[in-house]
Amino acid sequence: MELELRHLRRLVVIADAGSESRAAEVLGLSRAALTGQLGRIESGVGEPLFNRSAGTLTPTTRGREVLELARGVLADMVELVAESRRDGSSTLRLVGPEYLLTPVAARFAAMRPEVLLSTRLTEAYGAVEALLAGTAEAAATVRWPHAEWPPAGRSGLRVHEVDRAPLQVLLPDTHRLAGVDLLDLIELSGETWCTRAQPALADAVVAECVRRGFEPDIRYRLDTDDAAEEMVAAGQAVALVAHVPPTRPGTVVRPYRGAALSGLVLVWRTDAVSPDLARQLVAAIEDWHASRSWAVPLDDGRRSLGSAARPLRIGSVAELAAIPTIPRLRTVHGLYSEIEFGTQQDLLSAMERGELDLALCQSLGIPPDDLPPSWPRRAVVEGEHIVVALSAGHRLAGGRLAPAYLAEAAWAVRSASGEAEMLRAIGIAAGFTPQIASTYTDPRQISAAVASGRLIRLADPLDLEQGVVRRIIDHPAARRTLLLLWRPDGEAGSVADLVAEELRLARVPYVTPYPEEWS
Repeated sequence: MELELRHLRRLVVIADAGSESRAAEVLGLSRAALTGQLGRIESGVGEPLFNRSAGTLTPTTRGREVLELARGVLADMVELVAESRRDGSSTLRLVGPEYLLTPVAARFAAMRPEVLLSTRLTEAYGAVEALLAGTAEAAATVRWPHAEWPPAGRSGLRVHEVDRAPLQVLLPDTHRLAGVDLLDLIELSGETWCTRAQPALADAVVAECVRRGFEPDIRYRLDTDDAAEEMVAAGQAVALVAHVPPTRPGTVVRPYRGAALSGLVLVWRTDAVSPDLARQLVAAIEDWHASRSWAVPLDDGRRSLGSAARPLRIGSVAELAAIPTIPRLRTVHGLYSEIEFGTQQDLLSAMERGELDLALCQSLGIPPDDLPPSWPRRAVVEGEHIVVALSAGHRLAGGRLAPAYLAEAAWAVRSASGEAEMLRAIGIAAGFTPQIASTYTDPRQISAAVASGRLIRLADPLDLEQGVVRRIIDHPAARRTLLLLWRPDGEAGSVADLVAEELRLARVPYVTPYPEEWS
């Protein structure tokens, strides 16, 4: 392997970072990709360049020699390029937080080597202040909800939004809610809060909390993101965060229901950045963002997960709408996802058109089964009982429901779903014809009729409707298997096992055997 300038730059970054994980963050790579590249560089040199111990890297004797040469060559190249472009060269001062600035600058420098690029680390809001003060031409930062910051309509500034992501809560890792997968923001109404000192940011935090039903006690207004994280790590406060880089030890990030969306943005001065340079800057930050998306091929042939430029699109049959939105995919695995609900046929059609990556469907194991036999699949739950919701005073409420009694009941089925087809299939297999008397889109529309005993309906085990009881249909045909499917030519198979496991975990409290009173 012949060493190139990019390899020398990578070695210097690794040495300065002191660990593969930290260097991977700086370079915008997965750790696996960086490990593979470092291995190939060392193979090319012919011996190890770093000693590895307890997650840290220190240069070997040969490594120090190579790094000294590398730093000299890179310094000479910088001077050579700068000397060749002293007259009439383009310059660009790019500012922002490190987790955005470093990978974006590296990509832009590769795209436009003739531009004299300089960078300066600032926290997110200081980046825009540098633009307004004229000490920078472009900035990478975050736009918070409930606040026009950076100011999208300000004359002379152009804002390009790269991505939106939900706000999350930064907690001490010893906090009572630190282990909760999905919390309600109002659960933090009695906490001490900290935020950045900028009025726009503080106003955004207040507005978001007020939207959730309380006014936060913001006791600490701090100058930097690091100071806020330090306050949280010390257990003195909680905070709202957006587009979070890896957090410091002692803190955890947790999602909350109904979170407002923040924007990841690139901002530049139109009087100082030409349209051509602006396009290259946009391409650099979008390339970095895409490099962290789900199922991205890596140099070593493996695939990685990340904060998807395009979320993983998951479809689910409407009957399973009570399943949580799998927050662990983001909080634990770093994988953004979007979930859409519809009928089973709608999902399969959307998969055919390439509009979904994965589809959560159900099979009774009896004809007709419309699932494409050639599509790969993963079982989420096998042999799950079919459950009926009915009034506690209903004459059928005592014990398991025999098919003969179900033939006499008046049924309600969810419209725009496959419930009617499922119910008829169970009836055919069990020897009865269901009497469908009503349709609904939301269980609340018929809750009074079910609670009074006039109607019964199929129910998902996760339904928590008040005033009804749930009972299991007593017949072998009244069981279903939940399957996660994807197209044979799709890439979603790389994450199918992960998603199937998280879906299964989301249903753990209700997976058979069900509570004894349901029998």
